[in-house]
Amino acid sequence: MAAMALLITYDLHDKTYKSEVARYLESMGARMVTESSYVVVTPKAPAAIVTELRAITHDEAWVYVFTIGAPFDGYGETTTNEWLNHQLG
Repeated sequence: MAAMALLITYDLHDKTYKSEVARYLESMGARMVTESSYVVVTPKAPAAIVTELRAITHDEAWVYVFTIGAPFDGYGETTTNEWLNHQLG
């Protein structure tokens, strides 16, 4: 499967799992966009990421994975903006 850009957003309802979720996402090369959302370019399907996150969170967590691409717009941390422009622009 070809790599695609994905937006992964979540609400854990329990901060106990936050560092484990962050480690998992960062291990895939994901870039934090907000406190509870990341962007990653990966060949993994959205459903596979949801399944993997479900395994490391709990039943009350909310997780959504969206396919994204250009055009896009936004502002934030300079290095994140540069990464997004490089990956999606």
